[in-house]
Amino acid sequence: MTHAPRGSEDRDPTWGSLEVWVERYGAVRYRLTVLPPGIDAGTRRWVRAWHVWCGVGLLIAAAAALAMTLLLPPAAAFATAGCLYLAGWFVIRRGAGDARRLTRRLVGVDLGRYATERERERCGRLLRAAATLDEADRAARAGAITPVDRELVWARVHEEVGRLVAADRSRRA
Repeated sequence: MTHAPRGSEDRDPTWGSLEVWVERYGAVRYRLTVLPPGIDAGTRRWVRAWHVWCGVGLLIAAAAALAMTLLLPPAAAFATAGCLYLAGWFVIRRGAGDARRLTRRLVGVDLGRYATERERERCGRLLRAAATLDEADRAARAGAITPVDRELVWARVHEEVGRLVAADRSRRA
């Protein structure tokens, strides 16, 4: 995937992200995040912060609590750190607004030769969706398509990923 040079307004793709990592025994996990079409750069940053706040916020709160134990009794230090964590959560939640609810996330796991046909198809859809969005971004930057056409592609893929997420939820219920 391509990124804009350092110093631009946002280095990540405008549509979201595709994360790929290898797990035990050679399994490959994919996580596709598709942001709502038309999201501005500021809201995009808030949504990304929302997705990492649970882990990063806890680390920050724990470090703050440990540092504050030098000045405050332990109970007060941990209560203050907890309040700081919640305050950060509320600020980020408000900044992300409705875009956090409209963001679509889909996870697929490729188990190699042990994967079922359904799992292979799911991973293939994830990769095709990310490639489609990345190609639309690249074509828009090159001037081959208009920004409106890029957003139409983005909206179509966002809707398709939303259907896949809804199908997963109904299958689990």
